[in-house]
Amino acid sequence: MKNLFYVAGFFVIAYCLGGCKGKSPGRAASADTASCPATPVVKKTLNGFGYDYANQRINDYCKNFNNGVSGYPVKPVHAWYSIDQIQKMYNLLMCESKVNGVRFYLGSETSGNPNDVNYHIFLVTTYEDHGSGTGQSGCGTVTKQSINRDYYDHNADYLVGSDPPFGDALPRNPTQAISDGARLYDAAHNPTEKPCTTRKSEHYLDAAVAHGWVLKRAINNDVSGFNTKSEWFDACFIKAVFHTILANQSSPTNLSGLRIYLGKGYKDETGMDRDVFILVPTKVEQVPGSNATIHADYYDCLEKLNPQEFNKCVTPLAATGRSENGILPDTNQSHILKHIEKYGYWYGGYDNGEMCPNSCN
Repeated sequence: MKNLFYVAGFFVIAYCLGGCKGKSPGRAASADTASCPATPVVKKTLNGFGYDYANQRINDYCKNFNNGVSGYPVKPVHAWYSIDQIQKMYNLLMCESKVNGVRFYLGSETSGNPNDVNYHIFLVTTYEDHGSGTGQSGCGTVTKQSINRDYYDHNADYLVGSDPPFGDALPRNPTQAISDGARLYDAAHNPTEKPCTTRKSEHYLDAAVAHGWVLKRAINNDVSGFNTKSEWFDACFIKAVFHTILANQSSPTNLSGLRIYLGKGYKDETGMDRDVFILVPTKVEQVPGSNATIHADYYDCLEKLNPQEFNKCVTPLAATGRSENGILPDTNQSHILKHIEKYGYWYGGYDNGEMCPNSCN
């Protein structure tokens, strides 16, 4: 899957064992100052869904995700995460030393009527595990070596209690979502981004491409069954996205959160168009003729706002022995390097995570 404009399977595009205290909106924690209180350990997703609830929905989706007309109906899906929610997830990621990535799952829920289905997006932290045998990685037990294994045990204060989960992705009419700032649902919209003055992430996706992928599911009546179970992003990239949004809430960027769309169009190694998560930052924008504001999609690259954070995620090519002009992700992450060798770089937007199937580790 892929993201906005950072792509990972689902477009862009968190750390903190020991618990993390979120700060108030408008204040960004640095990587060195996240508060990590010793709260009771709870089993939840990064965005606050309980373990049992999330796994039931993920497994339900996996039974029906690729059944076309005979399976669950395909609907537009999106979620939005506020500054306060991003702060809390970022703090958790900064506090948990073992986290190596975040896996994006789609889950489904019905009331007994297969035509009345709700979809949820679950963000699940992973750690690197080179052990053998069986392990749980969503959608049932895997019997092969699992490199990026799911885990749900966290001691973050925002996960304690009964607060509602973040970014609950219930299906909504795209026309209604446009009025909230989700403009990639608008077929008449012409999204453009300013030139990026620094090296883009390998996850970047052009705004126009992301627009087309979102419209394919939302407007263009592609009702074929969903064909992706999950998508994985490395933690360094997710932290860089979160950090940059938190650090650029003031003018002129006025970043306000992160929107995740479900789209379709990324071609895998077999030539199949895959469903992806598209990560799109949002900005505060005033509604013309009104005092009201919305969270509008923001298309410019984040790398030029915070190059030092994104540069932490790459290794100079000189250190890799490769001859291409540019930089690659840390080559110790062999699964990332393998992906880049196959697909090269993406420009504008964020995607290029590991997709299951075919890569479920």
